[in-house]
Amino acid sequence: MLAMGGENKPPPLIGHCLVVYEDRLWVFGGHTSAKDGKNLFSDRLYVYNFKTHSWEAPFSVGNQKNKQTRRKKKKNNQNKKKNNKKKKNRRKLKINKQKKKEKNRRRKR
Repeated sequence: MLAMGGENKPPPLIGHCLVVYEDRLWVFGGHTSAKDGKNLFSDRLYVYNFKTHSWEAPFSVGNQKNKQTRRKKKKNNQNKKKNNKKKKNRRKLKINKQKKKEKNRRRKR
């Protein structure tokens, strides 16, 4: 029987992968249903040890690195969008200035 308590016990998951290998049960991924109706996706790995009847949550360097990489990419994309908006605004201002100059020239004639 699986232990019910413990710090590293996984939350109730739907759509996860589960593998039994030797004396351990490996659980990865899936998602939980939050009370507000949003699904929270998991990228964590949980391991249940049948000998010690305890859950483990091994630390994976790859997960942390991927999260950091995703954050950096997201931040870079946000910065690019801001810069693109600034460039568009500068172009619009430049075009508007040119149009005003042309109107003034036409009026003077």
